[in-house]
Amino acid sequence: MGLLEFGPVSFGDGQVATAAPVFARLQARGIDSFITGALAGVVSVVFGAESLYGDGVLIPVGAVLFPFAWATIEFVYDLGCEALTGRTLGELMLELRVVEANSGTSLSWRVALLRAACPLLAE
Repeated sequence: MGLLEFGPVSFGDGQVATAAPVFARLQARGIDSFITGALAGVVSVVFGAESLYGDGVLIPVGAVLFPFAWATIEFVYDLGCEALTGRTLGELMLELRVVEANSGTSLSWRVALLRAACPLLAE
């Protein structure tokens, strides 16, 4: 077992699963961030074409809109994917699944909401 890998996890009902390595989790997050960043870019271009301060000033609304669009899309994406299927597209591609720590079951909406709202605490 490497430095950034975790051993088996035992659940209350006797099930045993192997926790995903940190590098696999980072790869999945990278895939998900690419997807949500691309969607935020499209939203920013579509809704942010005009200048913020009128003619002559070259600060488009999209430049200011992009980080807010990305954060909102990331939140909705993580919440929906993990609450409905237990995995995001990045986790699906790497064959990872997010489960409740104490039972090994799929995430509840409440836990998925907490993970989406505080992603740094959840990893």
